[in-house]
Amino acid sequence: MGEELHVLTDPKEIKKGYSSLDELVAELNALAPTLLFVSQGNPQTTRGGTEVYLGGVVSELSRLLPRARIMCLYQEFDLDEPVSVQKGVEYHPVHAGKAPKRIVSEINPLNNIAFLTKFMKLVGQANLVHNQSPFYVPVMATAIISSLLGKPQVVTPHSGGGMIDALSYQGRMRYHMFRFAYSIINPLYGVLSTNSTRITNASSVHISSYCPQGFDIGLEEHIDEGLLHKLRSDIGARVPILQAGSLNLNKNQLTTLRALNELIKNGKKEACAIFVYGWEDKKYMAELQDYIGQQGLGDYVLFFHKVPHPSMKAVYAAIRERNGIMVLPSGYEGLPLVMMEAMGFGIPVVTTDRDGRSDVITNNVNGILLEDPLDYIYLSKLLMHLTDTKNSSGYQELSVNAYNRSRDFSLARHVSKLIILYSSLLGLRIPKSSSGLPFFNGVLTPDDHLMPR
Repeated sequence: MGEELHVLTDPKEIKKGYSSLDELVAELNALAPTLLFVSQGNPQTTRGGTEVYLGGVVSELSRLLPRARIMCLYQEFDLDEPVSVQKGVEYHPVHAGKAPKRIVSEINPLNNIAFLTKFMKLVGQANLVHNQSPFYVPVMATAIISSLLGKPQVVTPHSGGGMIDALSYQGRMRYHMFRFAYSIINPLYGVLSTNSTRITNASSVHISSYCPQGFDIGLEEHIDEGLLHKLRSDIGARVPILQAGSLNLNKNQLTTLRALNELIKNGKKEACAIFVYGWEDKKYMAELQDYIGQQGLGDYVLFFHKVPHPSMKAVYAAIRERNGIMVLPSGYEGLPLVMMEAMGFGIPVVTTDRDGRSDVITNNVNGILLEDPLDYIYLSKLLMHLTDTKNSSGYQELSVNAYNRSRDFSLARHVSKLIILYSSLLGLRIPKSSSGLPFFNGVLTPDDHLMPR
């Protein structure tokens, strides 16, 4: 499996056995490369998982590679509220109007033309393109254009508002993106070559199969003491069930409420539900409020709106103090940022077995996977068992395993892997001590994995 990966730390801190990767960072920085990130998310905001991920990656790369030119092309929606600007990073937004009805924005030809026009101005200046969302119409097109222009390229699949771990999504990724390229572009490209794989082989296209929401959100960092105090007061001696994310039908908060209602009807009156949310579907919120009123759950439900991402540490800390659970019964999702963060605090997660979540959670080992996101009866039985004081050892085992698994998904580890990948695509010699990393066992290369099936 190769030696353990170097976790990038403070440049002043030197750890034995990791000097080779530090040297690689220095070599890559000496190249002064121009990196173009293409994304549907605004890396200056913390509105969603994609944005937080990209912002973190860009921030770390700009710190490690001060000589690099980093450009970010993304769609900007009316609800985006820039909160941070990284020094040395160029931001190129394309205004996409009102959101979060992204599907409408994504298929809007005017938006796509504006996006692709700006991309064509930037791609010629780039040494490497990192496409962050190939299922998003214009970004998929930019990935194909990058291939045709022979630009070294990394593709990181996103879906459902989050980062998706491609281990379980490679098939769909290939189908949607590269079959599209084969069927539409190859007849034209055939003038130059009858080999359809030339579209991918013409450039260095890699699909990253390690696409976590890096978080590095440790307790040792600053915590919003005011919010932590309020949560402790509101929760009291109760057992909290946390759900965080946009408030809408897909996130399926109603199932969580129904499961809570079953818990209370069955005598678990010390349970309470905490919903932390940003964007809300007002009609869906009204439906939730109606249900709360009809079932008399007003004293058992807490809503927290637009908690800044740095303050989420206080939420996780308060939940873990009371041996709480995170519930994510969404219909579709990528690799949720909040799931990874909760696990990083040792909070067991109960979530739907969809997309990339099973790549992180091993059922009944470091979390619980649900087959049916609407089965609130089964969910309530799970929560009853997990919060039973007689099952404290089972809870603690899930907690420890969740924490240990989350360590594989830190931002520093991920950026370390990106450094190696970028360097290999730009022709740098990868140190022998780094070339055997498990990472390369999971990277799809054009020759091996992108052949038509």
